[in-house]
Amino acid sequence: MLKTLKTLKPAQLITLAILIVIFVLFTSQKISLPTADLGRHLKNGEIFFKEHKVYEENHYSYTYPHFEFLNHHWGSGVIFYAVQQLTGFTGLSIFVMLFNIATLLTFFYIAAKYGNFELAVLATVIVIPVISSRSEIRPETFSYFLCGIFFLLLWEYKFTSNLKLLYVLPILELIWVNLHVYFFMGIAIAGVFALSALLTKKYDQFIKLSILIIICSAVSLINPAGLKGALYPSTIFNNYGYRILENQSVIFMDKFFHNFWSGNAFKYAFAALVLSWIAAFKFKTKHLELFILSIALSAIAWKAIRNFSLFAYFAIPIITINLYGLKKYKDIYPYLFTLCGFSLFVVMIINGTAWSGRLAEFGFGLRKGVPDAAEFFKRNHLAGPIFNNYDIGGYLIYYLFPQEKVFIDNRPEAYPLDFFNHILIPMQEDQSKFKLVDKQYNFNTVFFYRGDITVWAQNFMISLIKDPDWAPVYADDYNIIFVKRNAKNAEIIKKLEMPKSMFSITSN
Repeated sequence: MLKTLKTLKPAQLITLAILIVIFVLFTSQKISLPTADLGRHLKNGEIFFKEHKVYEENHYSYTYPHFEFLNHHWGSGVIFYAVQQLTGFTGLSIFVMLFNIATLLTFFYIAAKYGNFELAVLATVIVIPVISSRSEIRPETFSYFLCGIFFLLLWEYKFTSNLKLLYVLPILELIWVNLHVYFFMGIAIAGVFALSALLTKKYDQFIKLSILIIICSAVSLINPAGLKGALYPSTIFNNYGYRILENQSVIFMDKFFHNFWSGNAFKYAFAALVLSWIAAFKFKTKHLELFILSIALSAIAWKAIRNFSLFAYFAIPIITINLYGLKKYKDIYPYLFTLCGFSLFVVMIINGTAWSGRLAEFGFGLRKGVPDAAEFFKRNHLAGPIFNNYDIGGYLIYYLFPQEKVFIDNRPEAYPLDFFNHILIPMQEDQSKFKLVDKQYNFNTVFFYRGDITVWAQNFMISLIKDPDWAPVYADDYNIIFVKRNAKNAEIIKKLEMPKSMFSITSN
């Protein structure tokens, strides 16, 4: 890859540098811990270094502390924690951004080498807004990068039959299975190339790729959960009782949100991919591997928006290689770039509010005020049991565990199905049911993320503000804290109780 960069002309190097700057502008967002999983990942890493263990039960919760939980991304937490301890949250943001840039360059390299530099730039510009829809710090960052490496080495093996290119893949698979649940993608990508080799009668490649798949499947057993960990991608949704937005389809999100900006960007990129396949069939530049990947990645992206970035990264080389036949018509390049730029401009205008909001969040490190609620809790010696909503769980785990455990956190698979349907949601919908659960756990504090857009969460916050048994004592842009009116909290209520008028709520 470095050799290829050295062969680029000065104008191409400048173009590539501008492309990376655009990528950073679109994808760099300050960390919002109240809604992210990152807090829990960091705590996982801290526990690994201090206690040398990976929890196999829902140790962070007091409601179901012994419920079995398979921590498939424990290795990512170790890496995130080590980087955060050495460089702070700003350094962690930069570290992940460097990984993202490396991923982009890997897919861009394939596109430029086996397609065309200019067309690779065009394809990258088209998909950058889609990639930006997954800009939080997540373990999937490593999956995107490793998908790129697997695809690169397998693609080059297809043309060279150099077996040495495959030697590193089982090692990467061993690392991957301990980083993120998408480790199966490495085996799947190899399977696509093996199928293509079989159908095109390259039997020698098929046999060697089949052996690679067997080895990668075997090494995936080397994780803390063994066989259960290796099979986890196929079982994770067997116990998944809470509907989260990232697992919803594009059609669902279009109905749910008036202006689903990342969905619009995805549709634009998907249209470009379809058009590229029309060109591929016309110019006879089609490759079976790319066709299978296009169908599979498009399907999973339409089905769950969490796969947008995965689709987008692969779209860079696929679109570029499909359009390679256009090299005969370089005179139309300026028109293609103009059309692409104008189309993106239209997309951004249509989604103007979303883009301006993202621009305000641009940067590295924590967003302003993120730790304030947790610091207030500790400074005023508040205590649990805490009742909290789904979103804020990772935040509370990071700042308050082990002194306090959570009622729920953002891991649907770590709690029984009935817990969501018969306890968590009903107790927010109906104040009488909340009081029944309160009798069981004797809540002392309610710690809620204010941006929870579910109907039950909004109703619950309104009901609690009206409830004479609870006093709001803290609120910021992210969170609100209530304490129960009892002797333990009498002093803080006297000092810090917030009037109902602050919330535009009046008593009945």
